[in-house]
Amino acid sequence: MPVVSFANPKGGVGKSTTALVLGTTLANAGHKVTIIDADPRQVLHYWRTSGTSKNPVNVIGNVTESNVIRLIQERAAIDEVVLVDLEGTASLVLSRAISRSDLILIPMQAASLDALGAGEVLGLIEQEEEAYNRKIDARIIFTRTNPAITTKIERQIIDSLKNQGRPHLKTHLFQRQAYNAMFAALADLDELVDYDIANLNKAQKNASDLADELVSILAEQQAHEENDHV
Repeated sequence: MPVVSFANPKGGVGKSTTALVLGTTLANAGHKVTIIDADPRQVLHYWRTSGTSKNPVNVIGNVTESNVIRLIQERAAIDEVVLVDLEGTASLVLSRAISRSDLILIPMQAASLDALGAGEVLGLIEQEEEAYNRKIDARIIFTRTNPAITTKIERQIIDSLKNQGRPHLKTHLFQRQAYNAMFAALADLDELVDYDIANLNKAQKNASDLADELVSILAEQQAHEENDHV
C-alpha cells in the first residue's frame, strides 16, 4: 500500500508534527496506519511508547540503513498507509526511503531557508528517479502558516513554485497550539478535549482537511497506476 515519506534537510520545518497529525487523524478515521520513525531524535517513537494514547496508529522506531527498506516493504504489505518520518540531513536512510516511496511530502514554512531545504530534497529525488528509472511524486506542504493572513513571502514562494511547476498541497498545516500539545500530553487531537487548548476544534478540522487531501492524492495515484496496467 502507499508509502509517504516526509523529508527536508532543514530542521524545524514540522516533519514529525505533520507525520503525527496525519498518522493519528487517519488512524482515528479507521485507516490502518504505521509511522516509521527514521529520525534519530525518535520523537514519534517516544510519543507512542511513553504515553497512554489510545490512538491505534502503529509507530516503529530504531530504523537503520540496513533495515529501513525491509521495514517499509513489510508494513506496506500490511497497512493501508505507511508514513516515514525522515531525518533532517541527507543520508543513506533518506535515500533508501525515498526510493521506496510513492509520495514525498516536503514540509516547509513560508521562509527562504526552508525553501532552500526543499530544493535540496527535490534534487535528491531527481537523483533517485534517475537511478531507479521511475517517477516519484513529490509535493510541498506548508506548515506553521497563519490561517488568517497570507504573508508577502508566502505569496512569493507559492508563485515561484507555480512558475517552476512544483506542486504543493492546497491544505496547509496551520500554526496551532494543539499540535504542540500533542507532544506535551502524548495524546492525539481528540484526546486533548480534557486540556485547555485554544481553537482545538479548528486544529481538528485542519487535520481532517489535510488527511482528506492526502487520501485523495493517493487514490488518484492508484487510479493512474491501474489505468497504466490496462
